[in-house]
Amino acid sequence: MRDSTVRRFKSIIAEFWNEKIFKIAITIQVIYLIIAIFLTLTFFREFNDFLVYYKVGKVFISDIKTLYDPSNYMWPFRYFPLSAIFFIPFSVLNFELAFLFFSMVNFCINLLICVILYKIFCITSPDNGVEGKKKIIFYISLYLIALPHVYNYILGQINLLVSILLLLSLYLFLNHEKLRWDIVGGVIIGISINIKPITILIIPFLLSFSLSKKDNLNLYAIKKSFTRIGGTLFPILLNGLVFLLIPELFIGFLEINFTGTETLIVNNSFSITKLIINALTMSGLERALLQELQFVIFLLILSVFLSFGFFVFLFRKLKSNSILYGFMLGILTILLAYFDSWDHHLLIFIPLLTISIFSLETENSNSKDEAFLLNTEKKAFYFFIFLDLPLFGLIFLLRDFFPYNFIPTIFLLLLYGSMARYLLREEQRTF
Repeated sequence: MRDSTVRRFKSIIAEFWNEKIFKIAITIQVIYLIIAIFLTLTFFREFNDFLVYYKVGKVFISDIKTLYDPSNYMWPFRYFPLSAIFFIPFSVLNFELAFLFFSMVNFCINLLICVILYKIFCITSPDNGVEGKKKIIFYISLYLIALPHVYNYILGQINLLVSILLLLSLYLFLNHEKLRWDIVGGVIIGISINIKPITILIIPFLLSFSLSKKDNLNLYAIKKSFTRIGGTLFPILLNGLVFLLIPELFIGFLEINFTGTETLIVNNSFSITKLIINALTMSGLERALLQELQFVIFLLILSVFLSFGFFVFLFRKLKSNSILYGFMLGILTILLAYFDSWDHHLLIFIPLLTISIFSLETENSNSKDEAFLLNTEKKAFYFFIFLDLPLFGLIFLLRDFFPYNFIPTIFLLLLYGSMARYLLREEQRTF
């Protein structure tokens, strides 16, 4: 079986390598990597996210109670405490070697993402033929070319690790019917949340049943749903034990993420919450009042998008493989609501967007809602890949006068709305 898996893997790589655009994409990825390593180790040695992760590993070993003390880092550490374990192997090396090693790991993860994407494409749109497979490789190549990869490599971010875990869980949900795979897929999502909580709002969208038709609500669908959710919660709840043992960590976690002064800093996050806080800060609103209001603003925006999205998903008409859109709605909600949503986070969302685009393109439906969603997704896809980072750079230069990185927000809102409209349409499709 192992030999068979290796042969299939080699076969997929060979198919990729036969396409010129994939060779170009890999070359561009290598260039991104070289540029990032050079810039980070020379100009941005003290200004990158990996330096935070690097120090987090050391703090976890030496003085875990100060894990959320912002004075330890250039930028605050916002993740669950157990995520620090992942960074310990890097923190025992010197910084330069650790960053090189981490960058190479990121590059290898990107290659594995391509393989998992290919396998998911083959599940969601199985009757592709030669031309269909070429189109799959075309979209995967565009993902590799995406400019946010440069930003991600320079910062030394962990988005790619989260992305591959998310895609692996999606593959298991789509490819297996047995409940044990729902447990495994759920645990993998839970691990991704442990590493970076950006995927936490996927949990409500793990339901495999819909209330739009009575025959969808059966015992097996309910068991399947709660098996997924239970598997997801298990790794997350392990952090609860850490918080119980060290209460200071729980207080620090809440302050850093929701109620502290760090979230008041004017920056170029594209979340609606941050755009509002930036506007209130720039208007001269008293800082103490703003600190009291910020959590209310966050909760209001979160509750609107989460409740509406959950309602749409719960009463969806789409039946087959709707889990893909559940993943997308969960990530869209957190990107729109959370204070700290950045352009490099799009690398977690773009692969899911790519799967949806390809699946819709292979359909022979005349639905206006489907056409509208596909059109919206393709525009957002090309914007995120080619234009988002240059526009972010422009907004960054203007941050003292105009710190509103609002264009990605518009595309995310359009995606959210068109996806909701599509999920509630009368016709059903399968892919």
